[in-house]
Amino acid sequence: MEGDAYSPQPILELASAFMQSRALLTACELDLFTVVGEQGGSSAAVAQQLRADARATDRLMSVLCTLRLLTKAAGIYRNTPLAARFLVRESPAYMGGLMHWAHLWESWGTLTAAVRQGGFHPDPPRGRS
Repeated sequence: MEGDAYSPQPILELASAFMQSRALLTACELDLFTVVGEQGGSSAAVAQQLRADARATDRLMSVLCTLRLLTKAAGIYRNTPLAARFLVRESPAYMGGLMHWAHLWESWGTLTAAVRQGGFHPDPPRGRS
């Protein structure tokens, strides 16, 4: 076997994939890409329009840059062509169905409890007991 066959990288990528998904879904829930629109804007301006915390909005928008959904130059964030086409509400190709994925997040967040208890429970017990 190759030496990298025992690399933990595939496991780490799987374990952290939820972070990328959550950032995208949060941006969709906030309608952030529509607010950024064609003009773009600073994270403070976007946060004000979203009625959100400026610092947290800036962090989210920075993550969206790493996901190649936004770009940033001279303090101004802009949608990438991918985000503009599929994530801006006015676009004919808008993927509004992603909101269903955001709602699924809640159910999937209780998967461990569902497996232990045999079904969905809105208030899963915490811990390993």
